[in-house]
Amino acid sequence: MKKHILALAAALLLLTVITGAVLAKGGALNGIFVRFDQLGWEPGYYAYCEGYFMETANGIVHEWRNNPECKYHPDMTATALHIVFKPVAKFPVADCDNANFFGQVPWPWTLDTTYVDLDGDDADLRDFFGQDGERYYWVCMYHMDP
Repeated sequence: MKKHILALAAALLLLTVITGAVLAKGGALNGIFVRFDQLGWEPGYYAYCEGYFMETANGIVHEWRNNPECKYHPDMTATALHIVFKPVAKFPVADCDNANFFGQVPWPWTLDTTYVDLDGDDADLRDFFGQDGERYYWVCMYHMDP
């Protein structure tokens, strides 16, 4: 009986490690392609953005973004990012990991009219984040491994 429990524990540990690696590096391959414009920061500013999105069973949304035109802020230099959106309703704090950490939005983020969905992709942002102001997320950004 101990051997069966040990084998099951080892299999679960291996599955956890593999799942983490897939989400961190290759999860974009399983994500859904989304195109959008981001307006805001200053009058006339906009950025064309595209990325791959995936929502997990616990409501966390992952985005893998790697286009130079898309920046959260005009002065931002990093564009190859893995962005993790954690629902505030389920997570009391952002609790961003340290590995490859780039930065975080210091307040709960919600989708709003500064994000304009574009045609020619597989889904809309509102498919993942609900309607504008409907859901709030902690946002953690990580450098994406090349």
